[in-house]
Amino acid sequence: MKLKALFPLLMLVMISACRAGEAQTPEDTGEMPYGEIDFAFFTPRALPAVVTKALIIDNEKVVSTYRT
Repeated sequence: MKLKALFPLLMLVMISACRAGEAQTPEDTGEMPYGEIDFAFFTPRALPAVVTKALIIDNEKVVSTYRT
């Protein structure tokens, strides 16, 4: 009698617990897919520039924005 009452609950627990964890992309977690990145910009002396924003587009079309 107890087994029949617990069977639906047991099946529900088994079905809900057997979910495989999906791989999370860096965009989902907010982490960067790369290590530490440094930027070096070279300009002519006659045309100095101040860089305040850099955009990187990787091969998967993910845009990463950096403010300096």
